[in-house]
Amino acid sequence: MSSGNEALRRKIITAALPLVGQLGPANVTVRRICAEAGISVGSFYNGFSSLDELLGELDLLSGSSFPVHSPEDLRAQTAEGKLLEFAGHYIRALLDTGWEDHLALSRSYPGALGDEDRPVCRLVEEIVRRGQETGELTRQLDEKHIRQMFFITLRGCSQYWCAARGQYDLERETLLHLRILLHGLRRVL
Repeated sequence: MSSGNEALRRKIITAALPLVGQLGPANVTVRRICAEAGISVGSFYNGFSSLDELLGELDLLSGSSFPVHSPEDLRAQTAEGKLLEFAGHYIRALLDTGWEDHLALSRSYPGALGDEDRPVCRLVEEIVRRGQETGELTRQLDEKHIRQMFFITLRGCSQYWCAARGQYDLERETLLHLRILLHGLRRVL
C-alpha cells in the first residue's frame, strides 16, 4: 500500500474510532465517517474496500477480537507466565497492525488499553487475583492496581515504539520491562 493510502487509512481510522465508540458499529455509516474525516465517500474506498473491512480493522486495533478470553486460554502455568504470554499476544497484534495505525488508535481512543470495563482488563485482573491466591504475586497491592501497572508498562513500550517509528525491538523491550515489574511484584513492597 502506498504511503498516501496509509495516511488516508489512518485518517479514516482516527475519525471512525470515536464514532464507533459513541454510536456503536451498527449505527456508523461511511458517509458519517467521511464527514468526520473531511473526505469524500470515494476517498473512503481508496483506503478500505468496505465499511466491514474498516470495522474489522477497528475491532483488531481496539482489542475486541483479542485471541485470549480467559486464563485457561493461556498455556503457561504460573501467573507471571500467563501475564507474559498475554503480553506476547498483544505485542504480536501490534506488530501485525503496525506502529502508524497503533498511534492513530492511541490518539483517538487514549483510554482504550486501560479501560477496566474491557474484557482484556478483566482477564489480566483475574490472572493477577489467581497469582495472589497462590502466593506468586504480592497481596500488598490489589489486582486493579497491578493491572494498571501492567498496562502502563505495555502502553509505555508501545508508545516508545511509535515514537521510534517502529525502530525499537518492541517484543524484547516490552517483555524485559514486564519481567522487571513482575519480579518486583513477587517481593514485599
